[in-house]
Amino acid sequence: MQTKLSSWLSLIALLALFTFEAAAQGLAPAAPGTPTAAASGQLPATIRATRVMGKVTYEDIATKIVKDLTNDAVIYQGSIVRTQANSSVVLLFANGASINLAFSSELNIETFTQDPFAGTYEPSKETEEPSVSTTNIKLTQGELVGNVKKLKRGGAGESKFTVGTPVGAAGIRGTTFKIVYRPSGDGRTFNFTLTTIEGNVEIQIGSGTVNAPPVSVTDNKEVVISNVEVNATTNQITATTSTGQTATVTAAAPAVVDAPVTTISQVTAVAAQLVQAVANVVFASPTPAPAVTATPPPAPTPTPTPTPEPTPAAPPASPGTTPVAPPASPGTTTPPPRITTP
Repeated sequence: MQTKLSSWLSLIALLALFTFEAAAQGLAPAAPGTPTAAASGQLPATIRATRVMGKVTYEDIATKIVKDLTNDAVIYQGSIVRTQANSSVVLLFANGASINLAFSSELNIETFTQDPFAGTYEPSKETEEPSVSTTNIKLTQGELVGNVKKLKRGGAGESKFTVGTPVGAAGIRGTTFKIVYRPSGDGRTFNFTLTTIEGNVEIQIGSGTVNAPPVSVTDNKEVVISNVEVNATTNQITATTSTGQTATVTAAAPAVVDAPVTTISQVTAVAAQLVQAVANVVFASPTPAPAVTATPPPAPTPTPTPTPEPTPAAPPASPGTTPVAPPASPGTTTPPPRITTP
């Protein structure tokens, strides 16, 4: 009896210890203000177009349908925005970020999701995003100037804002920046420039498989890589030097230099336009897409049975005529007519 009692007490103590450890590892309620997990509750968020100039289109990647992008139009992740010559557009993201896409540019909005938030959000009145978000966009060619609010960091969720290019990816930390990726004079290579006006951008040159060490580009600094060529087969990134020699870009981290005064002035002017573009803009929290109810197929319509047409009656015989019997069926014998003697 004493042995059984000891076993039960040991089991109860073990269960109590397990419960305490589980609570200590995160099952306890989160502290007020702690961001929720980014991977679990994020929903597709809205992107609003404004200050559209010239010819601007967007393509739905899933359906391949291309439409004109107009002021106040709303698009989502899975869209490619293209500007023609002498054209531009400002894209306003529901997390407070704003992008000015310049002429002859192509921007692939691969991912933009966001945790729901309470009430509404006015970017012009805030310095931080309203909730944890994930943004992954790719500048295939052209140039853009962006302003990103302070991102949520720490806790259970952490925001990410990445701008990719064929040369490498830039991780935005909440800043004003400019990225250029345009063809050079020979039409075969490209020129890449990343300029930070305020804040911090971490750039990593590489194709995803072969990367140079990341570097930070801070206030009024930039990275310039000229005559860049990306090998589509090997993903190797090279650049032609001023002496005509080819060097592998991913062999070392790129140099960070002072940005020219003219570049700083130009980016600052575009950033001021972004501030004006977000004035009076209000975003609502993202909501789940409504459930789609399957519509049952229509019931088949019964085919009506045709009514047989009545057989017309034989016309009456004329007086003084002998009725003519109908022809006999094949294989039957017709009896001789009966002769009646008066």
